[in-house]
Amino acid sequence: MPPYMGYKVVVVVVVVVVVVVVVVVVVEEEEEEEEEEEEEEEEEEEEEEQ
Repeated sequence: MPPYMGYKVVVVVVVVVVVVVVVVVVVEEEEEEEEEEEEEEEEEEEEEEQ
């Protein structure tokens, strides 16, 4: 794999993680509006090893 491909892989992984975090936050906010009794559960999910 050419050296310049390394940063592209990192960028893709970062983008995927950011998108997942944003989706989780939005879903949790919507759930909190519907049910405020639910406590925050594991906001930080472990990153899946590739």
